[in-house]
Amino acid sequence: MTPSPTQLLRRFHRGDPQAAEALWTLLAPRMLGVASRIVDREAEDLVQQAFLKALQTPRREIRKVRDAEAWLFVILRNSCLSIVRERRREALRRARVANGSPVSPSGSASKQPLAEPPIARLLEHLSDDLREPVLLRHAGGLTFSQIALVLQLPRSTVADRYTRALEAMRKLAADQRSAHQDRPPSLVEARR
Repeated sequence: MTPSPTQLLRRFHRGDPQAAEALWTLLAPRMLGVASRIVDREAEDLVQQAFLKALQTPRREIRKVRDAEAWLFVILRNSCLSIVRERRREALRRARVANGSPVSPSGSASKQPLAEPPIARLLEHLSDDLREPVLLRHAGGLTFSQIALVLQLPRSTVADRYTRALEAMRKLAADQRSAHQDRPPSLVEARR
């Protein structure tokens, strides 16, 4: 039976260096999938930093960790959000220097497409509070309970946001399909 991430983390802190490698193999690809959709260029560094922080955490603190997988995603998410906030601050500073007027930091250049571009376009239209549960569920492979730990929300709120996100994506996809069906063929052909 494969040990859980929590068991692997505790084994490492008891002196088993192979447990860290097993933990990396188990979680790093999914963590990289989530991070790359939030921050792109810094994703690999942030995943490594999250693992480093977890492995350097004092043993007495590790005993308090109930779900190492969710805990590592919390560390990663916080690092990603710091990068996003810094990018927004930098964009605002540059805009002020360029024209002297403040610019809303609502646009995010850090959103990266998923493997399937139409899904990425749909995700871009979601607010952060709806997008995060979808990313953590599908790119991170986390359960709703783990996502609740990561986002520090009740499980029911996470499930509700996930459901609302999927409904919003379905509606947007249907609207986009109907917009293309309503066009006269000549307009559709002319754009190709």
